[in-house]
Amino acid sequence: MNFDIIDHPFFQKLVQAVCLTLFHSIWQGLLLAVAAGAVLALTGKSKPAVRYNLLSLLLVVFVAASGLTFWSLMNSGNAHAESKDGLIVLAGEQTVTTAAFVKNNDLTNIKSLIINTIVQFCHNYSFHIVTVWLLVFCFKSLQATAGFAYIKMVRKQKIHEPSAHWKNRLKSLSKTLGIHQVVVMMESEIITVPMVTGFFKPVILLPVGLLTNLSQAQAEAIILHELAHIRRNDYLVNLLQICCENLFFFNPALLWISSLIKEEREHCCDDLAIAVLQDKTSFIEALVTFQDYKLNGADLQMAFAKSRNPLLYRIKRIIYNNNKPLDAMEKLFVTASLITAAALSVAFAAADPEPKISVNAKEKPAAIQELHKSKNLIVNELSVHPDTLPAPGKIPGLDSGTNTYHVNSNDKQYEIVETDGKITSLKIDGEQIPADKIAAHQSEIDAIVGEIKVAHEHAEADRLKADEMRSKADEYRMEAEKIRQEAEVLRQQASQDRVKAEEMRIQAEKIRKETELMRVNVQNERMTNSNSRTDSEQIRNQNEDLKKMAEKMRADAEIQRQNAEKVRQQADVIRQQAEITRQQAEKQRAEYEKMQEGLIDDLMQEGVIKDTKKLSYKLSDDELVVNGVQQPSVLHQKMKAKYIRNGGVEMVYNWNGRTGYTITGTIQTR
Repeated sequence: MNFDIIDHPFFQKLVQAVCLTLFHSIWQGLLLAVAAGAVLALTGKSKPAVRYNLLSLLLVVFVAASGLTFWSLMNSGNAHAESKDGLIVLAGEQTVTTAAFVKNNDLTNIKSLIINTIVQFCHNYSFHIVTVWLLVFCFKSLQATAGFAYIKMVRKQKIHEPSAHWKNRLKSLSKTLGIHQVVVMMESEIITVPMVTGFFKPVILLPVGLLTNLSQAQAEAIILHELAHIRRNDYLVNLLQICCENLFFFNPALLWISSLIKEEREHCCDDLAIAVLQDKTSFIEALVTFQDYKLNGADLQMAFAKSRNPLLYRIKRIIYNNNKPLDAMEKLFVTASLITAAALSVAFAAADPEPKISVNAKEKPAAIQELHKSKNLIVNELSVHPDTLPAPGKIPGLDSGTNTYHVNSNDKQYEIVETDGKITSLKIDGEQIPADKIAAHQSEIDAIVGEIKVAHEHAEADRLKADEMRSKADEYRMEAEKIRQEAEVLRQQASQDRVKAEEMRIQAEKIRKETELMRVNVQNERMTNSNSRTDSEQIRNQNEDLKKMAEKMRADAEIQRQNAEKVRQQADVIRQQAEITRQQAEKQRAEYEKMQEGLIDDLMQEGVIKDTKKLSYKLSDDELVVNGVQQPSVLHQKMKAKYIRNGGVEMVYNWNGRTGYTITGTIQTR
């Protein structure tokens, strides 16, 4: 096999130019990340179209910069060199170049030497580096080709025309968006989510049965979203992104910005669809309907549910018109990029310019010998224009987490860390899943997160119901207290009435005795003095009046006594009810103390505590915290199943100075 092409100067020059262009793209990507971070920070309230255009412009600038770098390296005339006696003698040139003249104690020149060493590494291993890059690029290109084939297949196989009604609606909606192209809409048996393909002959593909299973407004929202992609010519921009991602698959900054462009593109289409539909609710319902769908095709189709940003962010942006800000890890990435770029700029500025010694072709050997005689110089093998590259560093991820879920599902224990709706960490049965493998578990994560959200909604509903029952219990308690106070007032009043009735009875008895005494006196007087009959008759009449008055007072006293007896009986009934309530509360308190002792014994058996000194705990539907430490989900579920029998219940012991068992507003305490 002939390998002359490998040794050809132009081929070596091409390989070195490609290698150096790839390495240059890394530090250029750092600057790109800083610029993208500035765009996101300064356009927090701007429309998605503004952010999309600025980010796309940055991507174009990056591609142009890489192209100019490659063109400059190819036209520098120094990419090929021959090594001789530890120096570089450039083919076809009359110049001998030393990369750096380094003094033993010169820190600036040491920086220059490090940079030049990296460049020299690129020169020495450029063929290997470009070979690996080319293999990966070819693999990703094959994936893209497979995507084209998939799109071509789904456009032709197992498709059906929609009804005449939807064809007319498609024309009307296309006209509303100002689309002059002929857009075709078909129903496909292969795809699971709506998508639009093609540029010159755009086709909207919808899953079979979608138009019949959704409301008119929701179906129109989906169609409008796909038409928005056609209106904005997103298919071409998406192709450009795929090419860039395949060429610079190793560049985290470019991949990050490409993902941002995809997110903002979906936001732009959302806004266009909502502007025509004028119904945010129907559009949000359409989003929720397709949140669980997954694409099986390539990235070459523009799909309704293709956006990678979480559904929650997408809905929040539509409702509140707020763009997604930089999260903590993205801020860290942008800051690290800025610091690295600044440090490299300082290092490049501090490095001494490369000295050049120009000699004639006949004088080269002498010049080389003279350079080797210098005792204070170190000569490195470099080309005339040495390239300076930033050292590749570890780029942090773009995800962070603030919420942790511990879930047992399908006989597996999951620990999911989520930040702003993004899954940033995943453990299954205690095994940490790498970040690049989380996507493989996305379906089960979505199911678990959905169950968690449903459970939280149910728990929230139970809490609200418990709060309502607790409020009613407080009202009943206040009403019972009011009745008790009224009963106490009636009891006191009845007691006072009894005293008054007794006083009236005594007074009436006294009057009766006085009347009887007067009657006896009158009889005696009548017997002794018959002449005083007239006076006696008057006295008798007076005595009769007094007698009637005493009888009336006695009747009134009897009525007062009967009323007092009724009030006393009512007070006795209320006292009996209060005693029953007290006995029930005492029984519940005893049950709680028994449950409390059982829970403490279980905690000791589980090895969570050794004794009850300074013990505090809280057991609720959501967590088990012992001595300020949240316990594992398995132990929490076990204790919850044993001691928490109803929703909205909470057991606490020395928790913020309180010990008790809360049941729908009633706290049983020791």
